[in-house]
Amino acid sequence: IDPPARLRFKELAVFNDDKLVGWLNEKQSKTYNVITNKEKSTVVNISCPKGGKAVYEVKKSSTKIKGKIKNGKPEIDLNIRVEGNLGEVECHIDLTKPETIEKLEKIYEKDAKKFFMNSIKQVQKNEKADIFGFGEAIHRADPEAWKKLKKDWDKHFENLPVNIEVQGEIRNVGTVGNSFLEEIE
Repeated sequence: IDPPARLRFKELAVFNDDKLVGWLNEKQSKTYNVITNKEKSTVVNISCPKGGKAVYEVKKSSTKIKGKIKNGKPEIDLNIRVEGNLGEVECHIDLTKPETIEKLEKIYEKDAKKFFMNSIKQVQKNEKADIFGFGEAIHRADPEAWKKLKKDWDKHFENLPVNIEVQGEIRNVGTVGNSFLEEIE
């Protein structure tokens, strides 16, 4: 049954206290959901090593945020762990080899890290509001330093270094055989 209307949410509003300061685009919204552990599932295109693409279906993700003070300055470490399945494959790869799966995981990790870093930097530059809870992580890590930082946290947040570690794991391969492209040859 096709409904008469479909709702599609792509953007999230950003508030600083009670004031609307901007909107997150789709990429920034995805990053927000991953960092705040609100992501349930999604699909991501992965570039194959020799061209083409595959679809990575994220089934579970978990993010740990750790704050620290390094040389008197606040810093954040994000450890993002993602598990999922490999779905559609539109490239020439041998899915029966474990090293192929490892290559795809590494490609996902590299792309995801870049994706998340770019989105965080955009929020720091444009919205200038700590929507990710980084201030709370600094507070937990060093309450004394937080007392000094909290009064002008938005300024510190703009230049806050964020270190990202992404661990992607492909649990299952949705296809039994290799790509249909190999069948054509």
